[in-house]
Amino acid sequence: MSDQIDKQGLAAQVAALGDQRAVQVLALAVYRDQTPPPTDPQLDARLREAAQQADADTVPVQPGVSDGDLARATLAYLAQTPDRAQDVQRAIAITDSDPTVRFIDPVTLVIGGLILLALQTEISLDKDTKGRWRFHFRKNPMSDATLGNAIGSFIGAYTPTGTR
Repeated sequence: MSDQIDKQGLAAQVAALGDQRAVQVLALAVYRDQTPPPTDPQLDARLREAAQQADADTVPVQPGVSDGDLARATLAYLAQTPDRAQDVQRAIAITDSDPTVRFIDPVTLVIGGLILLALQTEISLDKDTKGRWRFHFRKNPMSDATLGNAIGSFIGAYTPTGTR
């Protein structure tokens, strides 16, 4: 791969990914050559609680998105990020060369944990002083359209009208 990445071309590739493949590409891009960490059985409940606390003025919440939509929105953000675009490009190339590649079993994949890991420099899930789970944004999601879309989709999936 060259050091120069065609970000528009990469964005088009990400947009064209099917749901299952988008999740696999995201897993490859996030975990790189590492083994996925163990899943937290309480993570979905914590994410739902934090989503209910999210400030709609901070991020445009987009309920009703699929796992594939979440993966594509996150990949679109990572593809525009200088230090992560090459990871996305590499993951797409791996799945292009072998469409049967299974980095992790989709059944054991917790999409929320994957998104948190992918966006760990931008968002975290923390307990407040009252013991409630909340999202902490390290950067204003509205300052970057692709980040706002990724986080809005992520939070929207865990709202009462979302898919979780």
